[in-house]
Amino acid sequence: MGRQSFFPQGYGIACPSGAGYREHFDILLERMVEAGLVEKWKTDEILTLNRRRHSSPSTGEIVRKGPGAITITHLQGAFFIYVIGGGLALLVLMIEGCANGRKA
Repeated sequence: MGRQSFFPQGYGIACPSGAGYREHFDILLERMVEAGLVEKWKTDEILTLNRRRHSSPSTGEIVRKGPGAITITHLQGAFFIYVIGGGLALLVLMIEGCANGRKA
């Protein structure tokens, strides 16, 4: 079946080159990874983040909510582009009016 790692990653600690304690850190990190501690910590953090995201801040109960309604803050980028386009169109109209007014 599936024997390949889906999410390979490495762990390390920054230390100066030639540091005497580097080998000890390497051994300890390898032991923690082999014991599954890093995987457990990662799983615990993911569960904690999911609980925070889906729980009510006041009661702590898990709240299931669907997608939220689109508000004006979601659309402000579109309005910004709309206003810039309108301003440019008005500027071009004024330039054309001045240019055509001089020719007549």
